[in-house]
Amino acid sequence: MNFLENLNEGELDSYGRPKGSVIKGATVYRTDDKGMTRVQKSGKTAEMKNYMEKLSATYGWVFGRIRVDPTDENTVYVMGLGLNVSTDGGKSWSVLGDLPSTFIHDLIIQPRDNIIVIATHVRGMWAVDANLVNGGRKTGGD
Repeated sequence: MNFLENLNEGELDSYGRPKGSVIKGATVYRTDDKGMTRVQKSGKTAEMKNYMEKLSATYGWVFGRIRVDPTDENTVYVMGLGLNVSTDGGKSWSVLGDLPSTFIHDLIIQPRDNIIVIATHVRGMWAVDANLVNGGRKTGGD
């Protein structure tokens, strides 16, 4: 199976190097039985498949981490080139705006205060109000 796909010649990756390929199969699956079975959630349409393939360039093995909101199982975050968020359980994705253009290394979702703390590559730490993502859900506090 060929996991690489040629891109347009002359494109540069996030480090300014010529892009030669992207990794196919950048897909989010969901399990409700500790991994015994999995259901594909992302990449079911051509548009979303293309979006997922380019979300971490060829560095998905480092930056393709996933977090699920502890108070809303349908809000899912995938770290990559920017912070990618789905509010429909992984069917569609968009980049969470107003963050610097860089790799996202990690994030913690703090449900009590409804804050997402984000660690970026060279651009520091960011705290984002989760209400911007989840439509103002009730926080986990008292």
